[in-house]
Amino acid sequence: MPFLIGIDEAGYGPNLGPLVIAATLWRIDGPLPDDDQLDARVAQVISRQAPRARRALVKAGAATDAVARSTAARRVRIADSKAIYKPHLGLAPLELNVLAMSTAAGALPTDCLAFWQTVAPQAVPHRDAEVWNREFNPQLPLEADARTIARLGQRVAAGLEVAGLRFLGARATVLFPAQFNQCVADAGSKGAALSHLSVALMAECLATCRGGEVIRVLGDKHGGRHYYGPLLQHQFPEWLVEVHDEGAARSLYRFGPPERRVEVVFRARGERSLPTALASMFAKYLRELSMRAFNKFWCARVPQLRPTAGYPGDAQRFKRAIAGAQAELGIDDAALWRSR
Repeated sequence: MPFLIGIDEAGYGPNLGPLVIAATLWRIDGPLPDDDQLDARVAQVISRQAPRARRALVKAGAATDAVARSTAARRVRIADSKAIYKPHLGLAPLELNVLAMSTAAGALPTDCLAFWQTVAPQAVPHRDAEVWNREFNPQLPLEADARTIARLGQRVAAGLEVAGLRFLGARATVLFPAQFNQCVADAGSKGAALSHLSVALMAECLATCRGGEVIRVLGDKHGGRHYYGPLLQHQFPEWLVEVHDEGAARSLYRFGPPERRVEVVFRARGERSLPTALASMFAKYLRELSMRAFNKFWCARVPQLRPTAGYPGDAQRFKRAIAGAQAELGIDDAALWRSR
């Protein structure tokens, strides 16, 4: 049975909070279709479910901006995190779907730290180095209904089994500001840093794919980058990375032994595919957990401080507002401010 891996990020643009790159890992019955037919194959697999199970999933690529109109969800929705998470709706729509899918994979952490340990274990020491994160460990879910999460998770697991598709879980790389700044300096640019980190996470996921199956990796294009061959060749020096397509729509590469070929596809609007869309949701949820901790810490110390999402402009407002408290606490700018 082949593997599918979807990779996407959250938090590329902000000055505050972490950059999170997440991957989701899947197995599918039968051979993988060629290249552009993958999304159609996933949609076809999902459409074969029994009627009750079908309501638990969405077709790959069927995401719309209206996907999160209500927190009283009756089914799991998988879409680009920008379509699921709307600040005015709160965290519940995103949280419900992420934790329901975690349940479907057989792992539902009971608190914030446990979720980090499950999805991003290597990031936990860096997370705990930040005082606002170290002190933040609420029970999960924060806003969504626990019983609904359990019910939908079980329904999704049953639907996936009927569909011949299994969600194996998510894995994430998280860079907090000090790490982020160092990584950008080493890579030469923010875009190069994102590409290097994404390919490294890809390698980490590939190492968990046991057996002699075909592996397809799907990622969203990194800005205007079309050429990923040198990055892949550097990460996988034992194989010749074959370049099959490099253009505005997609960049396609293949490598590995004949019995275990790996195909890597970076696509424009890659989050239309189900594995990549779910990766964006896990990445966004981890970032939002971190920003909850960040805002709670500073709002408790600065009267009438409005929380921030960390994006340019508002981040400057927030930084000016906390400057006095930051100086009193002896927290250096390098611990909270991303230079690019």
